[in-house]
Amino acid sequence: MLQLLVGQTLNGVIVGTLYGIIALGVTLTFGITGIVNFALGEFMMIGAYVTWYLFDVVGLPFPLAIWPAIAVAAACGFAADQLLFRFTRNNLINGLLVSIGLISIMEAAALLLWTTTPKEMGYVLSGAVRLGEVSIPKMKLLVFALLAAVMFLTYAALSRTWIGRAAYAFSQNPEAAMLMGVRTELLQSTVVVYSMRSPASGAHCTPRSIRSNRPWAGSTSTKGSRQPSSAASAR
Repeated sequence: MLQLLVGQTLNGVIVGTLYGIIALGVTLTFGITGIVNFALGEFMMIGAYVTWYLFDVVGLPFPLAIWPAIAVAAACGFAADQLLFRFTRNNLINGLLVSIGLISIMEAAALLLWTTTPKEMGYVLSGAVRLGEVSIPKMKLLVFALLAAVMFLTYAALSRTWIGRAAYAFSQNPEAAMLMGVRTELLQSTVVVYSMRSPASGAHCTPRSIRSNRPWAGSTSTKGSRQPSSAASAR
């Protein structure tokens, strides 16, 4: 009973932290740039899939597969910002519509590339840490540490660095920040890219006992129970 309680509590903490990172990205994006972007979960999905592909198909060591995945998610975020979201700044309705459309497009592309078959990453780190009668998988501890580090480093960057102070100043008074020499366009693009990249930093190693990589894994809708179509599931 204690093992089950500890395991489910840790699962809930990990999933809650991952959703917290996504919520942090949404808050940063809207608070600083005025962009409404609910497609951040899809960039989490991209990071997870690229990591799986580089590790399981290409054969790269897992630590080396993480960084290209983060870079790909950041590049996709930059492209989305420059091609789509920068035209929706301070326009809530347009940002919402673009987000919904982007979610559908990215899910459809993931279905074509990777089908509906779940891609498991739980075997990356095997073994468990025993604390008395309780056994905690090492992979779950690693994921929790990684997600907590992402949130802590984001907070530290916002409160301790020049770009964090510039972002805060811009959110309070854009005109004054511009007069003080803040490059507002670059700042906004940086915030958007970071917000889209952050979920990918932890999503790529979430163990299979919590979540498998699926095309709708990052969606806000409840699509996990739907049946795969014959076209999407065909290999």
